[in-house]
Amino acid sequence: MDRHVLRRGTLLLLLLLAFALRVSGLTVQSMWRDEVDALRFSQASLADLAKNFSRTGWNGPLFYVLLRVWVHLTGSSEFALRAFSLSSGLLGVSLVYRVGRTWFSNRIGMLAALLTAFSPYMVWYAQEAKMYALLVALVVGTVAVYREALRSGNWRLWVTVTVLAWIIVTVHIMGALLIPTMALMFFAWWPFSRARWRQALLSLAGASLPGFVASPWALPVLVGGGNIGHRFVPLSGMIATMLYAFTRGITNGGGTWATAIAVVALLAGTVLGVTGDTRRWVTAVVRGEKELSTSRDRANRGSHVLAVWMWLVVPVLGLYAVSLRVPMFVDRYLIWIGPAFYLLVARGLDRVWRRSAVFAILGLLAFLCCNAWGVWEQSARPIKSDFRAAAAYVREHRQPGELLLFHISYVRDTFEYYYGESSPAADGVPTDERTTEAAVHAAMWERIAGHEVVWLVLSEPEMWDRRGMTVAWLDAHARAELRVDLERVSVVKYRISNEQGGVP
Repeated sequence: MDRHVLRRGTLLLLLLLAFALRVSGLTVQSMWRDEVDALRFSQASLADLAKNFSRTGWNGPLFYVLLRVWVHLTGSSEFALRAFSLSSGLLGVSLVYRVGRTWFSNRIGMLAALLTAFSPYMVWYAQEAKMYALLVALVVGTVAVYREALRSGNWRLWVTVTVLAWIIVTVHIMGALLIPTMALMFFAWWPFSRARWRQALLSLAGASLPGFVASPWALPVLVGGGNIGHRFVPLSGMIATMLYAFTRGITNGGGTWATAIAVVALLAGTVLGVTGDTRRWVTAVVRGEKELSTSRDRANRGSHVLAVWMWLVVPVLGLYAVSLRVPMFVDRYLIWIGPAFYLLVARGLDRVWRRSAVFAILGLLAFLCCNAWGVWEQSARPIKSDFRAAAAYVREHRQPGELLLFHISYVRDTFEYYYGESSPAADGVPTDERTTEAAVHAAMWERIAGHEVVWLVLSEPEMWDRRGMTVAWLDAHARAELRVDLERVSVVKYRISNEQGGVP
């Protein structure tokens, strides 16, 4: 069989496998508030969507424009909304293969794509109606084009790099960390990149332009420091979190076995065979020589290993530096370094394969089994706030005219995605350390005025009511008749107690 036909057939099977892993659990989890927010933001007026590109602190304006187009074409069902991320996830898998094959070898490309396809973390975000799967695909594509631009100097590629960088930053603000990452990757590819330093400088400077739009509000925050609701995470914690995310996903599926295998593969991919590659790379730098035209030259492979490590490490260090002033580490913000992780693990498996195919295959199978376990765990039980079941329960038991009380009020849109119009409805009382019981008492009587039955929809109350004053008031002034506790959501039917004066 022709080698190219076999390679394409293998890649097609791999993509079908990635599709099956993602589509099988696409609607298992209920929509959570961030997903419903994405839908809500995307349906704003065109004028508001345009204003979002310059609005202070607004993240992902272009994503909501793209989602608006997608919803117009496919609808707003769970499946349709999440299919956008599913498609982006498949594109990301194919691009990881392309980078691995071009920078290293066909086997490394296939292994990296296989690891990405099976990754519980990548599967999870390919099943969520947010921008993260798209962000991964965009970053992998941009890095691939950037490397080709450095080799060829083609001006169309440089324009593409700049435009893609703009798109990335307007899909998610943390994509801005790719710009300093690419600047440092330039030096990893020095033997063939140094002749393109002017083009690279102009392209990366152009890519930084969106940063100037945000600088009037971003710089004062970074200089003065601040708190946007995220706790500070030390560098060691950031590294551990990302390592667990890329090896175990969002659950503990597979325990620490997948993490241990990945660490060994990372070390093998970095140490085994790299010494000679690095020596050739240093020689080429010192002599001012250009490397051979093929990307699979050993010296080139050494420079690619260094470049991939920069892709993996620099964004973490960059976000840590930002967090020293404004804590904002959330693991999904750095999901786009995942392909670098899988490329290095794939190279490690390849280096072991050259010495013992049996050990490499056993390690790969063990890693994939742990990942498959993680993917299964993510789709075997509710993990996100289960508003789908909450809405179904209320619809079954609620009588017309009975009041719905949302606590916190922010979850109302998510509930109504499944339930529809919820009137009559009111919001719970947000509190802080200064709120008095008398203030809550007055606010609650005002909210439930004229209603004998109150349905409490309770989710994440600690965000706005750490002292639980709204629930405490209801427990004191009403009788609970029905209750169901779901994943991250509770629904309680209260009847206002006659002992407390009846209906206000």
